Amino acid sequence: SSGINAEYGKYSDDLLKRLLPAVKNQAMSAADRLGIQQDLFALAKAGYSSTANLLTLMGSYMTERNYVVLSNINANLADLAGLFNHLPCYEQFKAMRRRIFSKILSEVGWEKKETDGHTDALLRNMLIGTLGHSGDTEVITKCKEMFNQHVCGEKQIPADIRGSVYSTVRNSGDEKDYENLLTLLEEPIFTRRETEFRGYWAAA
Repeated sequence: SSGINAEYGKYSDDLLKRLLPAVKNQAMSAADRLGIQQDLFALAKAGYSSTANLLTLMGSYMTERNYVVLSNINANLADLAGLFNHLPCYEQFKAMRRRIFSKILSEVGWEKKETDGHTDALLRNMLIGTLGHSGDTEVITKCKEMFNQHVCGEKQIPADIRGSVYSTVRNSGDEKDYENLLTLLEEPIFTRRETEFRGYWAAA
């Protein structure tokens, strides 16, 4: 470790400015990239650093591919969303989330690849869900198309992204989508698909 976490509480504007390129270019370890944003999030939440500094830092992770780092960022941004969702800046906040994660999804893709590592499926599912809930129109449209094909029996939704597709449709669908979701819930055969969906329905 480079000892960055030992500097907890000492992220001056100048230090942060110097750290941004190292985060963006991944010139430091994944542990340090994780630690920096964890520290700054904790500081901002406690009122010791500005939220603006935190969001500036988050924008440097658009080239990040480490699942642990990205899932932690996603969790922290979800926490911030609870603070911003009633403020005029909430749409800007959602746009920032889309900027961070949309390029990553374009590279990870929607379908499993032979080159996927053991965390790629988790990353793919997380990205789709996050972008869907952040109002990404392309992701929402794609999720609806996949869901309709799934309901009609044309093509099943891959298991590794099924949860996020269900969740996105649940939150962004129209009346017809809603009726299809209810139909799934009412199916008498309690398959793994329905078990998954009931969980996502209840959590939405």
